[in-house]
Formats: sequence, structure tokens, C-alpha cells
Amino acid sequence: MALRTRDHLENVALFAALTEHQRRALCRGAVTVEAAPGQVLFDEGSEGHEIVVVLRGSVDVLRGGTRLATLGSGDAVGEAALLTQEYRNARVVAHTRVEILCLGESEITAAMAKSPAFARAIEALHAARVPQPAPPAAS
Repeated sequence: MALRTRDHLENVALFAALTEHQRRALCRGAVTVEAAPGQVLFDEGSEGHEIVVVLRGSVDVLRGGTRLATLGSGDAVGEAALLTQEYRNARVVAHTRVEILCLGESEITAAMAKSPAFARAIEALHAARVPQPAPPAAS
């Protein structure tokens, strides 16, 4: 894994709770991928066994064809399927030319076990993205 990739994770809030050694372990099985604008990174309804970190460029997150968000450098996506063991709840498409880092389930799980603060950060990211129920209608 390139030193610059580990260094980049050091500046991503999601990974701030990890030590340098833990970030290195997390990156051991990681894969860096480049994608062209419009390329699907993963589809809604597919299995998800990794978290993707945007290193460069931006991606669109779509559900049912509706854009939910555009994420950029330093943002992570894919935590929902990994945490819930359910199928992916959104499609992620490269908005611009992107470079992404794919972090595998076993490395993420090991890092969460070694760092409760990291586990809380991933769970907080997921909680922030879970649709909130509508307030009860006034009678």
C-alpha cells in the first residue's frame, strides 16, 4: 500500500481514532481503484463487504434513481451493508474521475474490535445516514 494512501487516511476524520499501526493494518488488504465519470462503483441491492473511501474526485449516492448525496475526498461510503450484513441500500456512481480506496470487511472488523472509538465513528456515520422516521401527524 502506498505511503500516501495511509497518510491520506490519517487526515480523514473517520480514521482519526486509529493509531498509525492500526491504519497500516487496515490498509494491508486495501485496493486502490480509479474510475471514470459515470462508472458504477456498486449497485443498490448488491452485496457489500467493504467500505469505500474517496481519495480524489467525487461520487454520487443514489437510491431508487434519486441522488441522496455527492461525496468527495475523505468521505466514506458502504458502511451500511457492512454493519447490517444486508444488501447495499444505494448505488454509488463516479461523478468525476475518482480514485477510491476499498477497505475489506475483515480489516474493518478487526480495526473496530481493537478501537472502540473507531467502531463508534463507523456506527455514528451509519446512524447519520439512516432515514429518520417522519414526526407523527398533528391531529
